[in-house]
Amino acid sequence: MSLSIIVDYTIFRFIGNLYVPTEFGQEFVLIYDVNGFIAGMHSVAAADTIHPDYFDFPNSPWYRKTDMVGFEAYVGTAYFVNPDIICSTGRTQEQFDTEGTLSKGLWFLKGTDLVSIPMTMEGAEQDVMQGITYL
Repeated sequence: MSLSIIVDYTIFRFIGNLYVPTEFGQEFVLIYDVNGFIAGMHSVAAADTIHPDYFDFPNSPWYRKTDMVGFEAYVGTAYFVNPDIICSTGRTQEQFDTEGTLSKGLWFLKGTDLVSIPMTMEGAEQDVMQGITYL
């Protein structure tokens, strides 16, 4: 897979090193930490292709509108590692070998807030029982 680097993404709270897989278009952007290990991804929906009957991107707190280097898009973000380390320490080879892609959590960006997602279905069900939802 070939990758193109993207720079100057000041809208994202935790920038990291951003790459777009060129042969797949710009539907997603890969996020790597300072040491080059996968750290998350941005899901991208081009603003001119969305249909409000399918999903209301403009009013969703999970997506932010931004310029994706030449076109307007709505971007949702998932972090596979604690976002605090992406641009500072990153992960070591040993941590990556031990933890794999998903380290010790999964986080989504909702507006400007990070939402920690349970790592098991049981954890998600417990959240729902306590009135916590992710919609």
